[in-house]
Amino acid sequence: MKDAEYRECVADLYDWGAALFREGCGCIGTRQALCRYLNRGKKAGFAQEELIDFLGISSPSVLDTAGCDAAKAEAVMSMLGTLSDEEILRAQK
Repeated sequence: MKDAEYRECVADLYDWGAALFREGCGCIGTRQALCRYLNRGKKAGFAQEELIDFLGISSPSVLDTAGCDAAKAEAVMSMLGTLSDEEILRAQK
C-alpha cells in the first residue's frame, strides 16, 4: 500500500471508528463497538498493534476524536484484554 493510500485508509478508519464510539456505544454497547472496530480494522489490513495505537494511544486517537473523556477511554482500552478472537470475528461491520 502506498503512503497516500495508507493515510486515506487510516483517515477512513478514524472517521468510522469515532462515529461508532460516539453514536454506537449507547445502542450496541461499548464491547460490541470495540469488537466491530477491531474486526473492520483487521479486514482493512491493519495490524492489531496499529489498531490499538489508533484507538487510544495516538494523539488525537479515535477515542479522542469521538469525544470520549479520559475515564471512558481508559475503560475501552482496559476492555481490549478481555476480548477473544472469536468475539472479534463475529462482530458485524
